[in-house]
Amino acid sequence: NTYLNMSKNWGTSPFYWYFLFAIPKACGVSLIWVLVGTYTNTRDVRPFLIPVLFFVTAYSFLPHKELRFIFYAFPLLYLIAALGIAKAIRARQKYPLLPYIVALTLLGNLAINVLPLYASIYNYPGGTALDRLHRLEPPESNVRVHVDVPAAQTGVSRFGQLNPNWIYSKTEDLTDWSNFTHLL
Repeated sequence: NTYLNMSKNWGTSPFYWYFLFAIPKACGVSLIWVLVGTYTNTRDVRPFLIPVLFFVTAYSFLPHKELRFIFYAFPLLYLIAALGIAKAIRARQKYPLLPYIVALTLLGNLAINVLPLYASIYNYPGGTALDRLHRLEPPESNVRVHVDVPAAQTGVSRFGQLNPNWIYSKTEDLTDWSNFTHLL
């Protein structure tokens, strides 16, 4: 897709999307500590920050952008954030509230991640349907399940095929479903 420039068929975003939307959203409140770490430890963070900037900038030239394309940058960004937090903790004699601010930002990150984590459970209705089928039918029963494309795209995978006695089929373009006991 990259070589033939076909990725644009899956949507495009502006050049700055990773820097203004993806990284801040993914880092959450920790972005504050990335900025603090960069500002207070400029010489120490260069070996980590420069590769991140080059990497994300290179991916910014591609028209189709997804957060997963730059996941490799986040460990280095969090390392920079850790340097910022360490600097804040060391300065607690001069600024006694800084450890509490660090704790609040960590709790803030936890808070902004719990709701999406809980909501993501409902992103996979196909997987939920297969899970419920496993709870409804005994493992020793003679079950033949057909999994259609929408169910397969929303959570049904080989990891969910728990019963070795059951037959799972993902054959596409079927016209006769009479061989199956269940359809997903």
